[in-house]
Amino acid sequence: MKVLIVEDSLDDCDLLVRELKKEFSPVDYRRIDTREAMLECLKETWDIVLSDFSMPNFSGMAALETLKSTGIDIPLIIVSGTIGEEAAVDLMRAGASDYVLKSKTSRLMHAIRRELQAKQKRRRLHDAEEQLRHMQKMEAVGQLAGGVAHDFNNMLSVVQIYCRKLKEFDNPQVNYYVDKILGVQNRSVSLTKQLLVFSRKQTGTASVINVSHVLQDMQDMLQRLVGESVELGLDAFNDLFNVKADRGQIEQVIMNLAVNARDAMPDGGRMCFSTSNIHFAEPQLIGAEFLTGNYIVLEATDTGHGMTKEILNRIFEPFFTTKSAKDGTGLGLSIIYGIIRQSNGEIAVSSEVGRGTTFKIYLPETLEREQPQSLPVKTETSNGGKETILLVEDNFELRSLFVETLEAKGYDVIEASDGVAALQVLEKNPKNIHLVITDMVMPKIGGRELYRRASQLDKDIKFIYMSGYFEDASVTDARSLESFYYLQKPFSEEALLEKVRKVLDS
Repeated sequence: MKVLIVEDSLDDCDLLVRELKKEFSPVDYRRIDTREAMLECLKETWDIVLSDFSMPNFSGMAALETLKSTGIDIPLIIVSGTIGEEAAVDLMRAGASDYVLKSKTSRLMHAIRRELQAKQKRRRLHDAEEQLRHMQKMEAVGQLAGGVAHDFNNMLSVVQIYCRKLKEFDNPQVNYYVDKILGVQNRSVSLTKQLLVFSRKQTGTASVINVSHVLQDMQDMLQRLVGESVELGLDAFNDLFNVKADRGQIEQVIMNLAVNARDAMPDGGRMCFSTSNIHFAEPQLIGAEFLTGNYIVLEATDTGHGMTKEILNRIFEPFFTTKSAKDGTGLGLSIIYGIIRQSNGEIAVSSEVGRGTTFKIYLPETLEREQPQSLPVKTETSNGGKETILLVEDNFELRSLFVETLEAKGYDVIEASDGVAALQVLEKNPKNIHLVITDMVMPKIGGRELYRRASQLDKDIKFIYMSGYFEDASVTDARSLESFYYLQKPFSEEALLEKVRKVLDS
């Protein structure tokens, strides 16, 4: 315990310290008796201030006013030989935590314990409020990022399909520039996917995984990623709890942490990944949530240059970076944040300038068992047909392109710009519609609600969902159906035609 003692009497100070050491261990203290000395000492961190009431060059009230002028939250207890009732009331009104006579040693120890506990509670409450404000800010930024990425995905779909059509002319000079455009388009798709991961509108395919096994499988790749100048340590706990998450996304988290650490150590250093189990018997504030129960901890530590508190408060914001523009987009840590929150986990970061940084990722245990990975089976399909398809898409350019693509392969296509218009078509004769292709997020009626109402008209009606992201948890059920019922924007003409044929033939 660190104690700042405001006392002019050396003997009284020594007596007080002896009593403190009987109750608290260790005790680190400093005695001062002027305002100037107190201001200098308050540049350090103290647990409590004990002040005499009356001194030749200072006073308890002056000490209290000096402390309040700094805005620092440290309890101050007046410890005096004699103090009048009126003076005691004035001190308490001014903000003193308590006043105790020097002869009442046991009461003083009780008051110190009480104030230290109250200070700890205030600190926890302050930290929780800060975490809540940060989480609310990140949620707001995520909503904005998700909306922008959704609209951007629609435009990228148009660019991609027009480029594919240009390539059909088989003009080498044109194809050269088309390939350049497609290259930029692909990088843009990657960027929007990263934004959607951050905003938690890009859902992964959750499976039971063991993060220790994932780390071990990635060891060689991680060493190549960080380079020869960085010593890579791996401490994977053998009996780690299983978790339920998207393996590819967890691999991305690990890679992003490795890249972040590498960039923080341009002259080399050490990075270590470790895994462990932890049980929270009581609610524990980690990141923005109180966690209870069993969790795994994925810890990534580096000996890099570390971060200031100001930078630490912003590291998960999309596009925030301390690197130059050519060295990164500022999305690496934002993606980690989105993936971990989407996986029902939390992340905590500690850093010190010149000492390095530690990331701790907490993921909840699942009692399900890990399954061996299997390779997908590719089937050959004919992509044309004569069936009638209802296409529901609120973006005019995309709708026109999809209609053109499907009609070119022989399909009879009926267009609808939203769910209401689609229902009007279906109500006339649902049996004439062999397949509905619908965007998930539309004004008036979304794709999921459209399916619910359409299936009341024809329980066997077939649907394909298209989306750049899922708006909320209620529509993630669409992704949980067999994978061929879903198309992730942007997609190629070939992907659309293949998906249509698969669903019609199912």
